[in-house]
Amino acid sequence: MVGIGVLGALIAALSKVVEGAPGNIMAIVGGAVAAIAGLIVASLDYKKLEIGREAQDAHTLADQSLAIVEEREQALEAAGALDLKRRERLLAIEQMVESIEAGLIQSADAKATAESLLRRAISAIRKAVDYQAPDFFTVSIFQRMKCENGEEMMCRIAAQWTDPEKAAAGGRNWGLGQGYTGVAWNNAKVNPAGDVIEADTTMEHCRTQYPVEHADPTREALYRSVASIPILVGGTNEVWGVVTATSDRSGVFKRDDSKITVQNVDMIRDIAHISALLAGLAVAEKSGQTVTSTKAGWFSRNK
Repeated sequence: MVGIGVLGALIAALSKVVEGAPGNIMAIVGGAVAAIAGLIVASLDYKKLEIGREAQDAHTLADQSLAIVEEREQALEAAGALDLKRRERLLAIEQMVESIEAGLIQSADAKATAESLLRRAISAIRKAVDYQAPDFFTVSIFQRMKCENGEEMMCRIAAQWTDPEKAAAGGRNWGLGQGYTGVAWNNAKVNPAGDVIEADTTMEHCRTQYPVEHADPTREALYRSVASIPILVGGTNEVWGVVTATSDRSGVFKRDDSKITVQNVDMIRDIAHISALLAGLAVAEKSGQTVTSTKAGWFSRNK
């Protein structure tokens, strides 16, 4: 078409050297041919642009479709991971309830039962909170006790740490308002939901909000993410103790209902709820009574 258009233009140009009617006819025919060829070329170019736009739209649509497929696959993977974690959470609950029942039947004290509770369920607990092999992960149960000087403290009665040497070295006792455990205790005195959840304890506010006497930076670095849940008993929600879990990996515990990590916090809440039954053991121990329990009774009370 470009060639025909050039030929038409050439005929029109040659018409200037031909006089009379033949020259006029050559000018008209040449101009017409050039014009028609030009229109055809323009039409083809426009069609090519349309095809290009359609191809670009199809490419964009394909990218969007791939993104949707990828999001769907990620959602399925997340749902599968959540399902596995929930199963481990249910297993941990069952194992902890069995430990409580055994303590009630055998008249074991609260400390021994708390140790058994964590020891039996720790594997499922770690899986339920997305524990990873390199993590330094701890779970500790504290009971409110009076010291020799008459001051009340949160004293560790059971613990499961991924580093047995550090666990065996003994944990710290916490006063009211001291550290994550002491602040959770203080919060719960006025608000039953006053737990402590910190995704990253390196944030500036943590230094002042959770004071620690004689803090060791090396040791505190091991507690990068924290969940401290009060153990409440009775109709008045008396603070019997605190369950504190930590990880040296940030983001393990978060206040975010839209994320899968909220399951991690819920697992620690389960430990606190079940640990509330330790208060019954403490009362039975003081009175010398033997108490029996059933799983059905516990689940009925806590459903």
